[in-house]
Amino acid sequence: MAYHRIFVVIWLILSQLGGAVLALVPLLLAGVFSMFMVLGALEPFFLTIALICGVMFALFSLTVASWVAFFRKKDKVASILSGFCLLIGTTLHITMQYLFKSSS
Repeated sequence: MAYHRIFVVIWLILSQLGGAVLALVPLLLAGVFSMFMVLGALEPFFLTIALICGVMFALFSLTVASWVAFFRKKDKVASILSGFCLLIGTTLHITMQYLFKSSS
């Protein structure tokens, strides 16, 4: 393995773990809070489950695509795809913080 590919592997691992953590924490909070909501019947709960499934599918797809690109020796594409994982997690985290602040 070439020396510069080690940095690509480190970036892939860190950005995908960071994106997953940044996405999971707000999604888990939203899931817990929607389970305790008693206002509407079950609609908020199902919307939260759909949001969680959609975000996790996107993160999983980008993760697989970035590792496939890495193994095909397309390091730049793999790094960009992995960066999108981090972007999705960061965007979701900032959005959830804004929504929780505006609701209280």
